[in-house]
Amino acid sequence: MLFVLAGLLMMQGCEKSNTYTITGTVDDADYNGRQIYLLNDYYDVVDSALIENCSFTFTGTVEKPYLAELETMLDSVSGLHIVLVVEPGEITATITHEDVTDRVGGTLLNDRFQVYKAAVSVDTLSIEERGCYDSLMAVFYDNGRNAEERNKVYDELQRVYEPIKSRNVIRLWDLYHNNEENVLGHHAINQLLYEDTNMSKVAFLDSLIATTNESVSGLLAPQIKKLRALEATSEGKQYTNINGIVKVFENGEWKTTQGSLKDLVDGKPAVVDFWASWCGPCRHEIKENLIALSEKYKGKAVVVGVDVWDSIDLHAKSVADMGVVYPQLIDTTSYSTDTYGIEGIPEIMVVDSKGVIVERGLRGPFIEAALLKALNE
Repeated sequence: MLFVLAGLLMMQGCEKSNTYTITGTVDDADYNGRQIYLLNDYYDVVDSALIENCSFTFTGTVEKPYLAELETMLDSVSGLHIVLVVEPGEITATITHEDVTDRVGGTLLNDRFQVYKAAVSVDTLSIEERGCYDSLMAVFYDNGRNAEERNKVYDELQRVYEPIKSRNVIRLWDLYHNNEENVLGHHAINQLLYEDTNMSKVAFLDSLIATTNESVSGLLAPQIKKLRALEATSEGKQYTNINGIVKVFENGEWKTTQGSLKDLVDGKPAVVDFWASWCGPCRHEIKENLIALSEKYKGKAVVVGVDVWDSIDLHAKSVADMGVVYPQLIDTTSYSTDTYGIEGIPEIMVVDSKGVIVERGLRGPFIEAALLKALNE
């Protein structure tokens, strides 16, 4: 009997543990006493930890490795953050104010991920060290510059970045081929869908689903759905109408009805902004760009907010706080984002008077440049 019990204990000892520990440091003592959050790839909070003496620790269990983010602030574009793989083992993370000095490691997938990220960082540094880069960016973000000057600078920035982008596509393919059966391969595919413009995206994913194992196919299936939505609503295509709660500001108050995006656009050039009240970058674009554009082009074009993944009460408070008075469409479900293949916000697009999408994925000065294209057509 003792022999059998000893054998069972030995077998248990040989079983693979699914426990992980994340031990990390930050480079700023001002973060002591604050919480740091572990977020999954759906941006759900998995856990939180207190930063003490510039250090923190997470422990838990994981059934399957997944890509996650450590984030010090959930509602702001500032703060510290790093992407890593949550997998069994002792994971280390060094988070700094400079992405190029961030580090992850300690486990198989995180060590592989760090090799990729380090190579990307070297390329980033090589660009930023060029004397022309800072001056080009200063011109591009100078509000006193006209659209023609900004477009010329943008073309020059694209020329500078093109070699970097090409090298990163090669690195992403290497990352994929070395990790076809795990989450890093899935991450590489997601990045390639945006960065490799020569890829036939839907055909590529269809072929992967047909040839890979069931677990990888399951990861890719949602991407197929998203890509089909993106293709249907890409530049040069007619915008797809979406329904929701329509709010229009008239005579000093908001009037609310059931309606659609078509009701608000209706043959006018339009900037359409998918946003949410809790999204820091969304609020930044609204306050820095969209409110001004709605006033500057009043009577010539319309700015429309499409509030997603939000609540009606939070929406009302947010527009009041920011002083937004341009039309809004509220969708408390994922209907609108599924229709347009949106995974992250803000997602800003420009539609011309014929309902054709001029550009999407816009930020900052790109918004007005695309709107001018729509107005000049």
